[in-house]
Amino acid sequence: MSLDAPAGHIVLSAQKATLLMLLVVVLMALSFAAGFVLKG
Repeated sequence: MSLDAPAGHIVLSAQKATLLMLLVVVLMALSFAAGFVLKG
């Protein structure tokens, strides 16, 4: 990952932002499911 290519940098950060949002949603769903299972 070099900072020498500002051309595709916006697309890359957009993809990274989408992946981050997906990861956060998955983590929230997992923690919710874990709490649900732990509560019985």
